[in-house]
Amino acid sequence: GGGGGGGDTSALILNRAAGYPVGRCAHVVSRVGSEFGNNALFLGGDRSLGALEMLHAVGGCAGAEEVLPGLWRGGMNAAREMVRGGERGAGEFKFLVGYQRWAKGTLEEEV
Repeated sequence: GGGGGGGDTSALILNRAAGYPVGRCAHVVSRVGSEFGNNALFLGGDRSLGALEMLHAVGGCAGAEEVLPGLWRGGMNAAREMVRGGERGAGEFKFLVGYQRWAKGTLEEEV
């Protein structure tokens, strides 16, 4: 998880598939490119469904930040170029819309 304002906790739910590919969601494919149109789209949470995250394990992806050892976030332009150039497969990148947020203390209650 990450920090939010006022002691809130924000996180991405990683395993909730949207049930359709990136290419079927116009506002997502317009931001990520047709190279990723066949990738599954995931729902990172119920908040801010306009928010888009890309996660991957591609360490040499320019513009990406390592959020955990071996797990990178961002670097969309470099990822697109890597896929176009054949260096990486589109399936190596995971796309999530939205995120989850818990008010201070509520995540602990749920766990």
